[in-house]
Amino acid sequence: MKKFILNTLLITSVLISCKNEDENTERINEKIKEEISLREIKSKEYFIEIIKKDSIWMESINQKAKERNISVDEMLTIDAEYMVARDAEIVKIENDIIRDTVWLDLVKKKAEKQGLKLDEMLTNDATFMYEEKLKNEQ
Repeated sequence: MKKFILNTLLITSVLISCKNEDENTERINEKIKEEISLREIKSKEYFIEIIKKDSIWMESINQKAKERNISVDEMLTIDAEYMVARDAEIVKIENDIIRDTVWLDLVKKKAEKQGLKLDEMLTNDATFMYEEKLKNEQ
């Protein structure tokens, strides 16, 4: 009988400990969610400005415009629209991670291990997943 009571107390203690750990993890994840907000998709105008400031990218735009026999502005718009679509996919993955407490916790631990900020790790993981998806589609 004593063995049964001791085992019951031990199991109860473990269950309470797990419940407390789950509550603590949930509180930590809520705090992280307050610090990490869902990211918005960057605009076409944003990417046009980024491309214009990058001389190598602009050279590529000029070359592609010549090859396609279109204006530089048209090619710039095409690249910017591609970047918006790419960013939208990456943002969706990032936001899915943020909404999933288990997944977010894994990414947080990975960020700590690699010495990165959580938002950097989120973007890195989401970008990796996006690029892997593209590879698998080909």
